[in-house]
Amino acid sequence: MLTRHCCTLYSYGSTVPSTLALPDESAYSLSSTTTSLFSVNFTAPKPTYYETQWSEGYLYWQYFAPPDSTTLHPLSTLTALNSKMLQGQNLSNLALTNFTFGTAQGYAYLSYYEYLTDPALLKVKRLPSFISFTKNF
Repeated sequence: MLTRHCCTLYSYGSTVPSTLALPDESAYSLSSTTTSLFSVNFTAPKPTYYETQWSEGYLYWQYFAPPDSTTLHPLSTLTALNSKMLQGQNLSNLALTNFTFGTAQGYAYLSYYEYLTDPALLKVKRLPSFISFTKNF
């Protein structure tokens, strides 16, 4: 049986929680999952970020977004990048392969990515906790 959902949780605390509040599909709704329009609505508290992964054959593309950007246009965004490596490639079969959202305790979208991209900060400061949910298609 193929697992369609996955949760990840880690915490750098001094105690182990007795119950885990794991996110599930009730935390969001997807109204469109096409390459021309991806649309999500978060029904629970908004996460720190979300990402979509799109693939076609050998091509895998991850599209990260803040939770207040609930509408994406994946194919037009990818095309607008004018990638030399994608020139002449047929992207007509590009399809959504997974949707993930994550919450880093104490971080908003921008501050989370500033943290992740600062090697000096990563050495001295740990995330208090992080939880994510992934739906595979």
